[in-house]
Amino acid sequence: MPDLTTTRALLVAPLPSLDPFYPPGASFSIGLVSLLTAWGLSEILRYGFFALKEAVGSSRMPYAATWLRYSGFLPLYPLGVSSELWVAYVALPAIASRGLGSVRMPNAANWAFDYSWACGLAMLAYLPGLPVLYGHMLTQRKKALGGGGAKAAAAAGAGGRKKRA
Repeated sequence: MPDLTTTRALLVAPLPSLDPFYPPGASFSIGLVSLLTAWGLSEILRYGFFALKEAVGSSRMPYAATWLRYSGFLPLYPLGVSSELWVAYVALPAIASRGLGSVRMPNAANWAFDYSWACGLAMLAYLPGLPVLYGHMLTQRKKALGGGGAKAAAAAGAGGRKKRA
């Protein structure tokens, strides 16, 4: 089992012995903890919303559940993306030094692939992609909540979502 590289990560807590998955003394990094937190909470919000919608019906959905479903991404999406990028950044030196996932020449296909470069390019793709995806989610939020703001607060005080004409 290869060693875990956590030299540049902020260590949070030592792991109990989970052999063969982790070597003794391995630690979680703050990037991994925040990544798992963001992913986990977003899935709880998403699937909790769907389960509640099935249980009570879409016409009787509490506004608070709808608001949580379509507002949870506001902090969780940036947290998740920054955590993904941090974890990938921390892993890049180990990937590059060990040649993990790479195909070296010479080989029967006469083809080479450097996985560390592919990871770096994927990380760069986040730059133009993040604003587009976040903007799309803001649009979906506006559709689901009817514009938000004072109108949404008034609708919540009236006991439900604002009805559309």
